[in-house]
Amino acid sequence: MLQYLDILYPNGEPINPVMNVGHNESPIYKNEVIQFFRLVDTYAQNFNYEIVPTYQMTKDPEQISRANWTEIKQMLTSISRAERWSVYSIAHAIEHGCIKWILLRLKQL
Repeated sequence: MLQYLDILYPNGEPINPVMNVGHNESPIYKNEVIQFFRLVDTYAQNFNYEIVPTYQMTKDPEQISRANWTEIKQMLTSISRAERWSVYSIAHAIEHGCIKWILLRLKQL
């Protein structure tokens, strides 16, 4: 998964994760985004988390910087699953740095 740090954040800046940005349309994510979340689904799923605290953690770089492997899996699962309820949630997580912070923490571990 760490290879996606440079793919999703070339030169430290987030890519545009979607191929379309039509009004009232569901996003069509770029292939690299789809591939990253397939890896998450395969290797980093953890459905044993509390929705609100985990969601709050994904918004806090300081908390992410102290996260353990279990919490990382919970955050990635939470972001992946949120797309079902909120269109563009994956795009938001990439664009606002949540995924970057998580991957940087994973790199430290």
